[in-house]
Amino acid sequence: MPLVFAVLGLLVATAELYLEPLLLTHRLDDPERFRHVQRLPMVAHLLPAAQSESSTAAEVEGGPEDGGLWPFVLTTAIFQLALAGTFAGLAWRLHAPWQIGLACAYSAILFQIGLIDFHHRLVLNILSYPAAVLAVAGSLFWSGIGLGSSLLGGLIALAIFLVIEIAGRGAMGRGDSKLAAVIGLMRGIPGLWTALISGILIGGVVALLLLVTGRSRKDTFAYGPWLAAGAILSFFLAPH
Repeated sequence: MPLVFAVLGLLVATAELYLEPLLLTHRLDDPERFRHVQRLPMVAHLLPAAQSESSTAAEVEGGPEDGGLWPFVLTTAIFQLALAGTFAGLAWRLHAPWQIGLACAYSAILFQIGLIDFHHRLVLNILSYPAAVLAVAGSLFWSGIGLGSSLLGGLIALAIFLVIEIAGRGAMGRGDSKLAAVIGLMRGIPGLWTALISGILIGGVVALLLLVTGRSRKDTFAYGPWLAAGAILSFFLAPH
């Protein structure tokens, strides 16, 4: 079973990487510039659109010898393998079919939100709003959460991050608050606390590492990927 879900996760990650530039067409001044994310090292290189974009990007950015291609090959490979491993781990960790399916669906959309935020510093409503609807609906089938716990978790998470957003004066964006609310809806109470604390800790460690390596405090920092990572980690830390 975990092997089947690993393959499924690989395919889902491939689809998400392929869809990323399409989801951004209404938010970027030059969306075509970012279509290089379709250049994937495993499955998506078989897609005609990915092949054409890869060859065009290679001509503009340079080939492997000058580092133009391989940074994207590496990051997309990590993304694919991470989602494949997550799917496999969820199939091994959880037991109820509904929980496995929902956890994989949640993880897939969290990966997509985190990836786009990592690349472009954007948390898209076109992803966060459907994710919220899915989380509320999924709470009806997730034993131990339920509708009331889901809604309460979403409201608490949103309130906490709105306070951080206001007090931090831009340290957190409105997209981060919406993502926190989605995570609260997905995990309910008390799973919300494990998810948010894990995400905040992971993001804090990454931010510290960036400062240590010489990144300026004035540089923008995407918190969405780490909040998403904390939410996914909570599936493995919660008792079942």
